Amino acid sequence: MCIRKTFNIRDELPHLAKDSNILKGFSGEAAINVVQSAQKGCVAPSELGMQTLVESQIVGIGRTNQAKAEFISIETILSNDTQVSISGINSLEPVHFLLEPGENEGWSFHYLNGGTTDWFFPPYAFKPHEEVLLPPNYTDSAGPGASGPYIPTLNPDGIRISSGPGGRSSNEFLPMWTLNNRIGGEYYGVFLALEWTGSWYLNSLWHSDNRLNLQAGVEVHDMTIYSGEKLTLPKVHIGFFNTNTEDMFNLIRAYINDHICKSRQTGPTLPSISYSHWDGIWNGLDYDLMCKQADRMAELGGEVFSVDAGWFEKGFQEGIGNWDLVDTEKFPDGLEPLADYIKSLGMDMGMWFEPERVVAGTALAESHPEWLIPSPDTKSTGYYLLNLSLTEVQDYLIKMLSSWISKLDLRWTRWDFNIDPVPYLQSVDPSLKIQFDYYQGLYRVMDTLAARHPDWLLESCSSGGLRIDLGLARHVDTFSISDQMTNHKICGYMQARGNQFLPGRLLNGGMAVVTGNGDSGISEDDILSRMMGGLSFEGDISGWSAELTSAFARWIKIFKSVRHLLDQNVFYPLPVPQNTTNWDAIQFSSYDSSHVVVFVFPGRESEDKNLILKQLVDNSDYRLVDHSNKESRVISSKVLTKEGFNVGAKGRTGLLYEFKKCE
Repeated sequence: MCIRKTFNIRDELPHLAKDSNILKGFSGEAAINVVQSAQKGCVAPSELGMQTLVESQIVGIGRTNQAKAEFISIETILSNDTQVSISGINSLEPVHFLLEPGENEGWSFHYLNGGTTDWFFPPYAFKPHEEVLLPPNYTDSAGPGASGPYIPTLNPDGIRISSGPGGRSSNEFLPMWTLNNRIGGEYYGVFLALEWTGSWYLNSLWHSDNRLNLQAGVEVHDMTIYSGEKLTLPKVHIGFFNTNTEDMFNLIRAYINDHICKSRQTGPTLPSISYSHWDGIWNGLDYDLMCKQADRMAELGGEVFSVDAGWFEKGFQEGIGNWDLVDTEKFPDGLEPLADYIKSLGMDMGMWFEPERVVAGTALAESHPEWLIPSPDTKSTGYYLLNLSLTEVQDYLIKMLSSWISKLDLRWTRWDFNIDPVPYLQSVDPSLKIQFDYYQGLYRVMDTLAARHPDWLLESCSSGGLRIDLGLARHVDTFSISDQMTNHKICGYMQARGNQFLPGRLLNGGMAVVTGNGDSGISEDDILSRMMGGLSFEGDISGWSAELTSAFARWIKIFKSVRHLLDQNVFYPLPVPQNTTNWDAIQFSSYDSSHVVVFVFPGRESEDKNLILKQLVDNSDYRLVDHSNKESRVISSKVLTKEGFNVGAKGRTGLLYEFKKCE
């Protein structure tokens, strides 16, 4: 059985109906589905006494004269107003709608992999996918895909992607997608995303009339909504476009940046220049070593110096839960002297926590066993999940973290999460209904801390980048994108591709340094490949030579002058590299196109390339500054957009060009 509420977007959202072309590819009806087992068919919510309350907010945005877009957000609250429980629920779909048939090539479906830790190129992490969904009765005599440069997916059952079974939102894919098509000779597109930090799925199915059925939601297991109970489903974001693919992605990034990202900017500017001791030093930190790293970071022009895991008794991992117990062998006088020293160098202090996990034998595990959720593996691992569905647990985290923020004047916290939550949540609630209260509790903790400490910034980490989603983007300031921090080729690929959907402020990329190796294996290519978002250094940087420090300080000064562009428009002058032979190039432009930077990462191909830029001001001259070779010249916008500018590899793997419109 399926409890369904259907509504017409044109009727309920008249703002969109003013421009019918924007909704040309959309059938007009959307639905909210509550799917039950045992029976087939659908009934109206009123027949069961279930009311579906739809709260919608219209957000209009447009960055260019050529591009049009409208965005809406929809929040659904299921309310059981009957005297009986409604049971057997196996999925909750806050979005379910139809797309009109397109012209031959079908709907082009775009999505990204999540932030995994990979050691091969191209990595799985943030890999972009473009699949053409053709209807089953596709009959183009020239053959599938003849109308475009695609290898289409010819699956009559459509496509299904998900977060994966563990419950971390971006373990497999990011929970955001686009589809675009041509109708009547014009391009139309749809953006869809769930504002949700748990597990999810997206299905596309073809109807017999060649309309594409798109549905996204959360799986549960024989769940019950009791009499009088209300349940808030993940918020859904839908964007409608009548523009090309490049403009579509830029409008999505602008929407996320302007309407979802946290706007607190009284602390360090985002994207930031930060340091974390972890990858390279591990548990071997102490006061003297941290001071040496802080000295070097200050020379580089760093803004945030973070003490990562291992500052607490028993260290990482055995000490996770000893949040009030500083390791006095490493820090005899506590962390206050280090905080003062960092502040004296002109930097802000950061600190690592993993608040949602607790290890057996720690202070928190011993004092509050009733707060802990085990998994089937807890006996062997000793790991518990802290039950954030409980208000008293939320209050504890708020008090504990707020105390540290106030005591050390923290401006940055890395919030890590290194376990899959589903096995834990299922151990206390096989239906997984608990996850809705759990994530609301998580968001409450983060929001309360942000309200109490308005100049404090929060970085989300989850074994690197396994929990990147719009649910957290509303409550944190940036994401660690991966635990891959050593291979500059892979790191550059990940940060560049992540910018396809997400503004640069959300993409914090790390550069790990092997302890005791000094300059060995480090080059300017390493820093350039992390400059397309947040720039983080990790490990032992204190042994760097004066020459390398000076070179990196120069690049950081350049980064500070251009980082504001990373939240604006992005273009890709070259195809996505498929191997280390291929070149890569990424262009970031101000909204008015007066200021442009281009990152170039030559592959092993020996020939020079001409790179053609996108979206410059017509009939204008631009001053080109080659920051890698410290050269400058003036080139017209006509040449740059028609013929391009020449790039020579010159034996390097990273180059940076800056263009400013001449007055």
